[in-house]
Amino acid sequence: MTIYKGKAADEKKLTQKSDRPSVVQTADIVFVPLTQPEFDKTEESFHSPAIKVLRSHAQISERRFMRICAVLAVLTILAFATCLGYFARHKLISNKPFIGTLHVRFHDYHRTADEPYLPESRINGGFFEQVEVDWKTNQYEKINVPPFIEVRSATVVHDFVQMWTAIVDRDDSHCFVTPLNRSITFPPETFMEYIKDQQKIGIKYGTTSFSVQRHVHKVITPPQESLLEYGVHIASACHFYDTYLLVKADKPVAMSKRFACQFSGKTYSLGGTGYPILVLVALEGCM
Repeated sequence: MTIYKGKAADEKKLTQKSDRPSVVQTADIVFVPLTQPEFDKTEESFHSPAIKVLRSHAQISERRFMRICAVLAVLTILAFATCLGYFARHKLISNKPFIGTLHVRFHDYHRTADEPYLPESRINGGFFEQVEVDWKTNQYEKINVPPFIEVRSATVVHDFVQMWTAIVDRDDSHCFVTPLNRSITFPPETFMEYIKDQQKIGIKYGTTSFSVQRHVHKVITPPQESLLEYGVHIASACHFYDTYLLVKADKPVAMSKRFACQFSGKTYSLGGTGYPILVLVALEGCM
């Protein structure tokens, strides 16, 4: 299409005026293509079908390679996180202490010190105790002993790191500590093997009958000021109670005190911990 533009003024009239410069305008011819795109003065609205961006084969391959690498990196991170979570969960579960119930059968004889053991004086009994065994790190055992015969209910904590035993009487809010007796207490790993053997055999046939032994102790007063030397497990169990040290009655202690002891006559059990001996701790007097 051709567009003609007319003259702006008459050439003759302009040439006749001497005070104005002569301006000669000729017709301008502008060729406008019919397929010219519109232009809205903005870069986004200008679309030219004549301009094409051609990507080389190398650029396309590089972008595909980068996408594949990104996908592989994400999959690797997910796989690593999954494996890490699995092993962390497995370790946490495997490091948890064993918590269960153990059936303890015992036999005792009602007699005085001068009387012999007679079959007709034997008393058979049994109870269920709840146990918590740290069999992975071998640090502690916790046994909840119910009341039976003259024994009071208590929680027994054996600390195998500091080598102490605590008897926690929650009914009277007292704690008693005594050195750990390894000759009558299985370590956690051995105790756990004993529990597994008893579980395989069963309650009816498997449990061993424990022989009752009474050990007389005296209570040292006043209560202990610090529990740190007895280990974290005993300190945690006895934190809110007055804690007293126990000694055997035949062991001399300096600066003894003679007065009526509030703990006299109380008996506790250390629980069945594998050995065929059920130790009863009888408190007789204070020192």
